[in-house]
Amino acid sequence: MKARTPTVYERTTIGHNLADLDPLGITRTSSDMACHSELGMEFYGFCDRDLDREFTLPMTTFIGGEKPSLTLREIITRLNKIYCARTGVEYMHLTNYEQLEWVRRRFELPHVTQLDHYQKKTLFRRLMRSTNFEEFLARKWPGEKRFGLDGCEVLIPAVKQLIDRSSMLGVDSVVIGMAHRGRLNILANVCHQPLSTIFSQFSALEPADEGSGDVKYHLGVCVDRFNSESQRSVKIAVVANPSHLEAVGPVVLGKVRAELFYGGDVKADRTMAIMMHGDAALCGEGVVMETFNLNNLKAYTVGGCIHVVINNQVGFTTDPRSSRSSPYCTDIGRLLGCPIFHVNSDDPEAVIYVCNVAAEWRRTFKKDVIIDLVCYRRQGHNELDEPMFTQPLMYQRIRQMKSVFTKYQQNILDERVVDEHFIKEEIGKYNAVLEEAYVEAQNVTCIRNRECLDSPWDAFFMKRDPLKFSTTGVAKEQIDLILDKFSSIPKDFNVHKGLERILKGRQQMRKDNSYDWACGEALAFGSLLLEGASSLSL
Repeated sequence: MKARTPTVYERTTIGHNLADLDPLGITRTSSDMACHSELGMEFYGFCDRDLDREFTLPMTTFIGGEKPSLTLREIITRLNKIYCARTGVEYMHLTNYEQLEWVRRRFELPHVTQLDHYQKKTLFRRLMRSTNFEEFLARKWPGEKRFGLDGCEVLIPAVKQLIDRSSMLGVDSVVIGMAHRGRLNILANVCHQPLSTIFSQFSALEPADEGSGDVKYHLGVCVDRFNSESQRSVKIAVVANPSHLEAVGPVVLGKVRAELFYGGDVKADRTMAIMMHGDAALCGEGVVMETFNLNNLKAYTVGGCIHVVINNQVGFTTDPRSSRSSPYCTDIGRLLGCPIFHVNSDDPEAVIYVCNVAAEWRRTFKKDVIIDLVCYRRQGHNELDEPMFTQPLMYQRIRQMKSVFTKYQQNILDERVVDEHFIKEEIGKYNAVLEEAYVEAQNVTCIRNRECLDSPWDAFFMKRDPLKFSTTGVAKEQIDLILDKFSSIPKDFNVHKGLERILKGRQQMRKDNSYDWACGEALAFGSLLLEGASSLSL
């Protein structure tokens, strides 16, 4: 007997609404109760005596693997594990059948989400470094704002996995845009900027080179790093940002677009963008929608951006129910055909698998994808705020939460992936590195802005005095040549009367030596083209 399609279809469509996504266990969408009834077997006419009957699986699912049929009990169990556990796969809004099948296959085939022992040890190390870095900063500078990752420490393993997998697929340049939260941790544990350089930013020293200082959680960097997983070099640029949330988005994508153009990377195989967002900013800032809307246009596309949402479930002090009308902060992705992977940040192995899928999606389809890391913010908006004033019930629960690192450490001990000696040794080695860098930072006498540039300009000043201005004027002969080209009509061309008047007007301007703004723009573009500019963007 063939299983009724709704049993499978409804879970693939609305199963994410019932997934265990909130590590705090306090958030539920308003549609939960309706989803419960629609996903119950009674809704489709099944009862308990049908559970052990075998049903032929529909052609639209891969949950059986090589098996063409399963019992109803096993069908429901497998579907719940895939779509209603700690990952919510939101993809049935995609309009391309090939893309639908691609996502379905990545999650439904049996055992595809499991990590091996090597991957679990790598995840442990990265999670440990992310956690211990934040704890170290809190101990050494307890009265400083740092906008730490406490509560979303899994972001570091996630971003590193995105880079690892993308590098294995051919990417050698990654441009990252993000707000302030977690930036220092990204610089330390993803970009591997010297820890002493980061720690010296906590001092009162002024920059010794050109430019003025900025707060440490705005700084960027550009580094070349050898990726041990792909055995290839990868350039990582974290773009500096202002305090204006999401303003960095167009800058990141513009930077990637420029690299694609000048590097001849027509298919966007070698350069990619990773954008990190806060949940409130993603759905609250208009520039996000404007930027998303350009992503599939030929003149602006970067071949897909991977969006990672640090979903703290609170925006400064505002509850999501008071800040958006949609169930998810990621619903903008539904409008533009992005697959959306919601994942409980307390399940780091699920996060790693989702990151692999996201990297492969971007490589395969060159379209955006969203990873929604549902987490929490252990401190206030910054470390000096008291969140119990505005979210007392949420923070009462947070105070009781063990860190994801503590939980994962116990998990791999229980699974006998590692032993206590391995854990103590790894923690001890990293703590020693932190302490050594702290001592080194105490001896720093000056800080330099050049160490925090996201686009090093060394070649820009090569063989020139930076205090002297180059001549930027245009010779009169060139102006005449440009105007002649812009005001001439090709032979045997029947020009519109209105356009003819404009061209004659330009000719008159040349005679009168008086130019309007439109003519000035034409001169600007023409002079750039004569100087060898290969393309102009408006």
